Amino acid sequence: MFSSACGSVVAGLRNRPPRQGLIGIALTLTLSVGACTSDGWRAASTPDSAAVSVGDPAIRSAPSPDSVDTNSTTTTPSPSQLLPSPSVLVDGLVGPTQFVEGPDGSLIIAQLNGDEDAKSGQIVLVDRSTGSKVVLVDGLDKPTGVALLNGSLWIMVRRGLLRVTWDGSHSRTASPEVVLESLPYNGRSEGTLTALSDGRLLYETSGELTGTVETGSVTPGSGTLFVFDPATSRSAVVASGTKHAYSHAVVAGNRVVTTEIGAGPGVHPSDELNVVDLSTPADLGWPKCPFDRNSDPECSNAVAPISVFPPDSTPTGVVVDGKYAYVALFVLGTIVRIPIASWKTGEPPAPYETAATGLDGPHSVFIDGNGNLLVSEHMAGRILSYDLSGTRKPKISTP
Repeated sequence: MFSSACGSVVAGLRNRPPRQGLIGIALTLTLSVGACTSDGWRAASTPDSAAVSVGDPAIRSAPSPDSVDTNSTTTTPSPSQLLPSPSVLVDGLVGPTQFVEGPDGSLIIAQLNGDEDAKSGQIVLVDRSTGSKVVLVDGLDKPTGVALLNGSLWIMVRRGLLRVTWDGSHSRTASPEVVLESLPYNGRSEGTLTALSDGRLLYETSGELTGTVETGSVTPGSGTLFVFDPATSRSAVVASGTKHAYSHAVVAGNRVVTTEIGAGPGVHPSDELNVVDLSTPADLGWPKCPFDRNSDPECSNAVAPISVFPPDSTPTGVVVDGKYAYVALFVLGTIVRIPIASWKTGEPPAPYETAATGLDGPHSVFIDGNGNLLVSEHMAGRILSYDLSGTRKPKISTP
């Protein structure tokens, strides 16, 4: 349960008049994560002091991972896709979600490792030079986010944020510490994590609504994108009005793009890609002003999206490469590319191109140290690698 002490810190944000935006308001709300009761949203100092968990768009049971395909194979691309055939970089995973690159080029992968509610999730390290796998952390309940920051692995689980010190070695870590727990959420997932260059961490609390979109109320503290400062153990609001800001990526300076999964009980608005400024808290419009209803004058303060996707396409991953953003649409099985560099605030949503199709639950996307686009294919249990070199420079034809 989200305690009244926790609810009070976001009261000014959530109790605003219907459809009132936050753009231009100098909101400096911060959340002291140690100030809430044991029944609410709080920091925790011991690993055993909280039940930790997170969900994912679609899960299937499968055997434990035991292999990596070191003889990289390729899949056949659709004739209409922009990218060439990918290579299979890692195989034999079970429900991979977010992943990052380690300091030595290894991959650090969060995976469910079984049924969605089996509480058997893992953080697995894959050595790309040998194909070997090492389980760094296990016994996690639905891990959907992982980040490497300040010498620690950070893990997002069902309703909490974990941290474990990691020295880069290919061996099991100590038990993780619970940093945040009892976060409000939508009953499934809190999404992914994004490490910022200033040592802070982006995370979201997925939106929970009691009642209908028209007359219901948002659970205090849910539907919000936060930035967490490990130095102070405080979280600051980056954006409110998000149904599910599942994935995020830095664009430039203080700006980040974030996906929005709009579907809820009986409600299926378009999914979105939004841009927010870390220094100016924004209102992204949920639940009363999603993109396909923002022509209402009362929604004029809600931030309009950069791009819009079909309802229920489920954008679970985004990464920025130069002037483009690549977004994974989980349910549609596609990766799309959006020209974000040319888009300006106030313009209509930018069109997108299909970069890759025929994927089995693409979850997260990442640009590795070699400049390749990596994709976790959740349902297929593997990591794919796409060569982006042909998309960054013009092709030169020879006579």
